[in-house]
Amino acid sequence: MMKIKKFLPLLAIAVLLPSVATASVIISNTYTVTTSGHAPGVYLTDGPNYVSANAYKYIYAPVSSGNPKNITSGSTIMVNYTYGSGTDYLLNVLEVNDNDVSGVMYLNGSLPSGISIYISNNSEAYLKGSANSPSLTVTNSTGPMTAYSFGSPINLVSGHTYYISFVIDASSFASGSTGSSSIAINYYYE
Repeated sequence: MMKIKKFLPLLAIAVLLPSVATASVIISNTYTVTTSGHAPGVYLTDGPNYVSANAYKYIYAPVSSGNPKNITSGSTIMVNYTYGSGTDYLLNVLEVNDNDVSGVMYLNGSLPSGISIYISNNSEAYLKGSANSPSLTVTNSTGPMTAYSFGSPINLVSGHTYYISFVIDASSFASGSTGSSSIAINYYYE
């Protein structure tokens, strides 16, 4: 009798194994899979003053019509100036949106001589001047701003918007002169 009691559990396992192994072949389910676009955590898009600056041909960027709108990597952005105008201020024409990233962002590259870039953290830039001085200062809610120095770190805060402005000293360009450059936006998660 002892031999049969030891043999029955082995027989039960032996009988179950084939049914378990073939069950995945016999049962078949169909599932619908859909996909949708998702913006990266940090992306470049048009700023609040882009539409008016673009209407006057001061800037052009290929902004997608997706949701959210963005300017894809590798795009060419054209910034123009009015010859002889002195200084052209293209404030808040682009922005970097930070959906859900905490980390550090860097802008690397160069701009043609006579063009400065300003980046304002979560507060739009504006011009400030006085009746006693003909010069204007780019400023934001925290005070006067300095031109961004390429390679300097910008601490990212999830949910913030970083406004990009260009100041063009048009007097530094000869009539009809052009220049090109390349800028990369790099960001690193913490």
